[in-house]
Amino acid sequence: TRILPRLRLSDSIRNDNKGAVYIYHGSINGIKKTPAQIIKPAEFSNNLGNNLKTFGWSISGNKDMDSNTYPDMAIGSYESDRVVYLRALPIVDLDIEIVIPETPVDLDNENMDLDGKGMPGTTMEICFTPTQPS
Repeated sequence: TRILPRLRLSDSIRNDNKGAVYIYHGSINGIKKTPAQIIKPAEFSNNLGNNLKTFGWSISGNKDMDSNTYPDMAIGSYESDRVVYLRALPIVDLDIEIVIPETPVDLDNENMDLDGKGMPGTTMEICFTPTQPS
């Protein structure tokens, strides 16, 4: 399994000193150039965003603070003397079904090709079905 990098950057003086946090996803070619998400104080409810200045001054992430197995994030607003805690929630679950033939693999039959070399093997079917998180 390969872990793809993820980058969190902030610009605490953007948006009239309100700030913003930019989330960049990784790929097998490195960090993508376009942010996957931009978090701005104006997006928060309860007028919280209206009272934040320098949002993104500090960021602490990749810690599961609510024990739901997803990494949460705390974002500081230095001039407002506030920290915003953002909980990560699942957006999709996967149901995985693997179908393996009942017949055993014949180790004397090199019926599969692996980089130009015959190898014994079989074909299996793997099906991923996205579902709503529970």
